[in-house]
Amino acid sequence: MHKRKFLDWLIILFLFIFVNTFPLRDFIKNTWVYFLSYCASNIAFLLFVYFFSKKKSTLEVYPFRPVKKNLFLFLPLILVSGSNFLYLLLVPSNITGSLDWTLALYLILTVFTALKEEMIFHLLLIPNLDKVTSRFWRVIISAGIFAILHVTNYLITFDPSYFIQIVYTFGFGIILGFIYEYGRSISMCIIFHFLFNAFNGDLFESLAPEITNMPIYFIADIAISVIAGIYLLIIYLTIIKKENPRADLPLVKVD
Repeated sequence: MHKRKFLDWLIILFLFIFVNTFPLRDFIKNTWVYFLSYCASNIAFLLFVYFFSKKKSTLEVYPFRPVKKNLFLFLPLILVSGSNFLYLLLVPSNITGSLDWTLALYLILTVFTALKEEMIFHLLLIPNLDKVTSRFWRVIISAGIFAILHVTNYLITFDPSYFIQIVYTFGFGIILGFIYEYGRSISMCIIFHFLFNAFNGDLFESLAPEITNMPIYFIADIAISVIAGIYLLIIYLTIIKKENPRADLPLVKVD
């Protein structure tokens, strides 16, 4: 990424961190006022990024192709979005919570999370890694930055468990980066990201506020992650390489 592009992206990134870590809840106790304030701040951020990237910055985006069969190819990855529910099938006694009207509010906030993070880490980051000619490494780099930036969740709560989030968001970032780099659809990334946060986050936490068996929890999630990884490899070897012989293999750069 050229110096000017990098600085433009950093401006957006720092503003994103500020919006994400500002302790709005400490100042606003009323649920509805907090919800509306959060929505307003996120809409303002998204509008700023859109107009800044269009008018003021040198940041570029990939030209898009119609989704069509790409959507079909990546559709099975939605299984990853419900990986935590395999744990609930194995440990049904953990379903101690319930669903209430606040879940709808959290789902709306989750839409903003998906929009913001996909815009920053895929729509604007991957295409501007122009010095990285390997598509594989562009995906890895974007996934690494995406994962490390989740340390901001620890800064909000100081809960050490959020360090585990860095590990699984790296794997999740690889899946999203792969979809964007080879599927050329930011809309698919946003939808997949939303489903992951909605099912594995909002809905799961509503039904199971506490995890009582961590080994089974990790085994269940790792098993589905391995299946997703194998599926992506099959797509790459049987379809992407066939349609585009110049699609690079790991550690191989293509001009």
